[in-house]
Amino acid sequence: MKNNQYSLHLSQKNASEAAKQISLEIKAKFRNKPFFIFILFTPDYNPKELSRIFNLTLNNPNLLGVQAPSLIYKGAFIEKGIIGCCICKEKTNINSLFIGSQDSEKIEYILKKYFKKIKRKDIKLISFLSPQVNSLSFLEGLNFSLGKLINFSGTGHHHKYSPREDFIIKKGVGNGLVNLTFDGIATSTFRLQNFVVFGKPFTITRINPKQQIIYEINNKPAVEIYKHYFEEKFNSFIENHLFPYYPLGISSKNSFRLLTIVDILEDGSFLFRGNLRNKTRGNLTTLRQHYSKEHLIARLGKEKNTEEGPVFIINSLNRKKILGQNSVKEIENIKEAIFPKKEIFGICSDYYLFPDPETQDINIESGGLLLNVWD
Repeated sequence: MKNNQYSLHLSQKNASEAAKQISLEIKAKFRNKPFFIFILFTPDYNPKELSRIFNLTLNNPNLLGVQAPSLIYKGAFIEKGIIGCCICKEKTNINSLFIGSQDSEKIEYILKKYFKKIKRKDIKLISFLSPQVNSLSFLEGLNFSLGKLINFSGTGHHHKYSPREDFIIKKGVGNGLVNLTFDGIATSTFRLQNFVVFGKPFTITRINPKQQIIYEINNKPAVEIYKHYFEEKFNSFIENHLFPYYPLGISSKNSFRLLTIVDILEDGSFLFRGNLRNKTRGNLTTLRQHYSKEHLIARLGKEKNTEEGPVFIINSLNRKKILGQNSVKEIENIKEAIFPKKEIFGICSDYYLFPDPETQDINIESGGLLLNVWD
């Protein structure tokens, strides 16, 4: 995508002024042309008010808005603001499918009906899940309705960060999940972690996959794995809720992913989110450091992209918290080392979804970054 095919906008004014500012900037650039607007906004803004202003100013555009607790704009994290990504590219078809939280059990049926006339190889899909949607049920519905997917990514939250609705969908608002489908745009997805394992490998020996609880690791109460390594610091470790800093590194076939514990229950079991099987092998992990330019070149040097266009980043809230100010440096390094001519924007969320490159099964992960590159 070239500069005359997309635009990226940021406003940190109040709701009506921010929506008007972004709308007028889009109008000035793409006057009388069809376009799609992808809006990201923090919980400070009322989605109903944003929807009203955008629809009034731009005459009911093809619009999708997604709420997130923190945004990414170029080299900065935005704690309050609105980002608008406008796409105006010929022969590009972009649509969004909204499924309300009350319809979560009908995910499979709704997806099958929606994608009935679309060839599976042509589907490029990004999904956004509210806390009200069970991520495991969504993955099952996605698998049954569409089978294996390569051109897929997604993101979601364990916690609700605002009492208001999560999405703006064309003329309305609501919570549940949104699936953004598009063709006519070349895409590639990259996952970055930079976590290292420590200690001996363990085996998850008793879980409840439906309730997403890990009861035992190595045939002992799950919490013992942390008690073993933190010893006299264990009580402080639990009191300060530090376990997200040490996610479980899950090994499956030839893949490796991070599984963040959402909470430790009174009986010593772990509440987690994602897909997990009994007898899975793993290790405790810790974040080594932020990605330097040298590390990125070694990891993604062959993927260096000098085309113009946007890169949509999904960054884990846990990662942002662990790295602190180095989170900004990491984003800057990604742009300078790998995507020097691209505009970077995105969100911070509790987890993201990605397809395993070998099995094409869709997994859930926390603690890393997911880069969606659009050309």
